[in-house]
Amino acid sequence: MKKFIYENRYHDRIIFQQVSQNTWHMSGFNPTWCRYGWPNDYSVAYGAYCIDEDDPMPIEEFEKEVHKSYGSDKSVIAEKYGHMVTSDKSKISMFDPSGGPYMEVGQYWEEMVGFISHININVPGLPGVVELTIE
Repeated sequence: MKKFIYENRYHDRIIFQQVSQNTWHMSGFNPTWCRYGWPNDYSVAYGAYCIDEDDPMPIEEFEKEVHKSYGSDKSVIAEKYGHMVTSDKSKISMFDPSGGPYMEVGQYWEEMVGFISHININVPGLPGVVELTIE
């Protein structure tokens, strides 16, 4: 199994240890000083939009349109349904320990030879460890 060390801007030595073909554990960061992000949940907003419209746009188009809330590109969809978009707190889509490295689902990591598909910040029996699934 592979292992590498990432030194962040505060000179913390973040250890990445491969534990199976597609799974890596990350440790060596201060868990007190981390940012987390959750993916957007469009289900309520899109559901309300579909009730209001006779011929609704596909959800992929709606997801882009609902974020056009500023400037000349401002959308009526954003004004009416934007406040209904929430966070899906059952999933973590971004993890950023103070000093780095910033990681998000869909990001490619050359050292792990793949894209991050899942971030788990609660690994049973391993406090202070983040588990990354790579595809």
